[in-house]
Amino acid sequence: MAEQSQEEIYREKESISYFQKLQSSLGGVLTGLILIPISLLLLWCNEGRSVDEYKTLKEAQKEYVRAPLEKIDSALEGKLVYVSGKVSVVGDVRDPLLGVVVNGVLALRRLVEMYQWAEKCTTKREQKLGGGEEVITECTYEKVWSSSAIDSSNFKKKQGHENPQKIYSQEIFYSPEARLGVYRLNQEQIMKIAQWESYHLEENLISNIKIKTKTSIEGGKLYVGEDPQNPKIGDYRISLEVAYPKEASVIAVLQGDNLVPYVASSGASLSLASAGILPPENLFAEAKRQNRLTTWLLRFLGWLLLFIGLSLIINPLQKLVDFIPLLGSLVGLGLSVAALAVSIVLASLTVALAWLFYRPLLSLAVLIVGLGVYLALGYLKKARSLANTKASS
Repeated sequence: MAEQSQEEIYREKESISYFQKLQSSLGGVLTGLILIPISLLLLWCNEGRSVDEYKTLKEAQKEYVRAPLEKIDSALEGKLVYVSGKVSVVGDVRDPLLGVVVNGVLALRRLVEMYQWAEKCTTKREQKLGGGEEVITECTYEKVWSSSAIDSSNFKKKQGHENPQKIYSQEIFYSPEARLGVYRLNQEQIMKIAQWESYHLEENLISNIKIKTKTSIEGGKLYVGEDPQNPKIGDYRISLEVAYPKEASVIAVLQGDNLVPYVASSGASLSLASAGILPPENLFAEAKRQNRLTTWLLRFLGWLLLFIGLSLIINPLQKLVDFIPLLGSLVGLGLSVAALAVSIVLASLTVALAWLFYRPLLSLAVLIVGLGVYLALGYLKKARSLANTKASS
């Protein structure tokens, strides 16, 4: 978002009784009971996904062979191959909405922003004696350029802040034929190797544009509206980006002149592609790094859902004593710490059990090492205690 106008402010004050708060918290218990099994399932399945991905990469790293860039070797049909070199394209890429035709590119991407109302709300809660609270909500409304459609039907103050439906959207148009040497690239591979650059629209393209309302070119972008210097709600800014054919590296299965995903013995699929000429070791290393990153992000998400679920379940206990403001705050803090501790233990236990299920040998080795360290520390502590006893006597 960018270029905002002077903001408007809307305030709303609501008084909530002690019993309304308690009723609302009891409703959250059901949500918590749903979130907990979802979080545990996510944590469990994430470990399985991570192991499958690791095994697939390990298996593929053993099986791939290098393929020549300029000719297809029929002996490599159905095999996992590594290819790197210059990418070439045939044919034009066209955006039918703008009537723009570009030659010699991998892909053409249309970016669309609409001038819209945006709402930002902050809520302040003030506890009252007796367990009730006063909720003060303050919302600001400002006009912004946004690539996402903002739904104004959920605004606190809808009147005067209605956003029209977004009718033009982002879209990607691909080259009819893109090849790495003699091998045809699919759209997924093109997206992985694409390096996007701005495409400057010229004034003489106006006649080709399939938009009925007034348009103009402003700073290499298409403006849809009356006045670019004085935008109105519902106006558009449309720009283009192109990806030129450069060098690329791909690891995939050779099928005719196509490079298709590799299917491992576990059933998981794999297709690696990157811009530039990279050794296969780098492609595998990056895929492993992405797998580790995804694994930890999903672990964090699973733990967070678990913590929220537990917090919702025990929240009524805090609301019960909320009629005494200080006591309610202290109990709330204690319950939050308890939910944090329990969620960490449950998440760790779930991941550990998943490891035992999906990686039994590795888990057994870790347990043996851990047990060995524990016994060694116990032995050292006992030996030190005996030495101290002898020294004192």
